[in-house]
Amino acid sequence: MSKKSNIWKILGMTGMIFGFLGTMVQGYAEDKELDAKINEAVDKKLAERNETEGQ
Repeated sequence: MSKKSNIWKILGMTGMIFGFLGTMVQGYAEDKELDAKINEAVDKKLAERNETEGQ
């Protein structure tokens, strides 16, 4: 194997690793965003329920 071949293999593996890490971080961020939306909706419904019970 030549040095160029090894360099391309290393660059390919590095790119694959960065792609995988990017996908994982994106999934984590999307989960956090979804959790925040769910919590906001639950809090809103609880506040509405508490208002109607108080009347």
